Amino acid sequence: MRVGMMKKTKHLYTEIKLFSTKIGVISTVVGMKPRRNTEHVTFELINDLDDLTDQALYLNDLNPHGLSKELVLAGWQHNSKLEIMFDKAEQRSEELSRNYELLDTWKRRGDELLYSMIPKTVADRLSKTKSSLSTCEAFEAVSILFCELVGLLSSTVKETMVVVETMNAVFSCFDALMDRFNVYKVETVGQIYMVASGAPERTEMHAQNIAELALAMLESIRDIKTPDDHEVEIRIGNIPAPKIIST
Repeated sequence: MRVGMMKKTKHLYTEIKLFSTKIGVISTVVGMKPRRNTEHVTFELINDLDDLTDQALYLNDLNPHGLSKELVLAGWQHNSKLEIMFDKAEQRSEELSRNYELLDTWKRRGDELLYSMIPKTVADRLSKTKSSLSTCEAFEAVSILFCELVGLLSSTVKETMVVVETMNAVFSCFDALMDRFNVYKVETVGQIYMVASGAPERTEMHAQNIAELALAMLESIRDIKTPDDHEVEIRIGNIPAPKIIST
């Protein structure tokens, strides 16, 4: 193409290219000095129409014979759709993360509730097997302790509330002793508190653990008074069991 003598650089055309969410603008400027031709090519990345204006370019400056204008308009429309899709994906990701946190919280609460009802070793074994019979196990050296509250009789509603409050205070005190002596609280039936040592975790010190627990029980109830200001009386029995089956 033949270009005549010019004092100013003449802007000939611009081309538009799309790169993912950015639009590349290629502009070619051809000028001519005496006896010498020069050509300057620039490439700009445009994020939005404001960037296009900052480059001193407008839609009317684009090549009217190509699809530059259509590409620009379609490109920003495509960007808007991508941004909406990205926002929705981010919201779903945050919601999924919150659901996983809730799942972990409820699973932890479920495990704590399960461990409060049965020994942790038995609960873990149950979670890994389908048959409950596989959790049965024989223990050759186990000691069992029974502790009964005596002298608590109730014939009226008021007396019944006194018995309940006293049992709650005493049994809560006993619960705090369980971890100190490597023993396991089996259950409470009425006014009887049942404890085992040597099962479900085996130990050769099961008899000593039970004996020390019994002494600690006697010591712990000295400061406990019934609501009507009477002392608490307990009766303790120890049964060594040569063999016991735990499920």
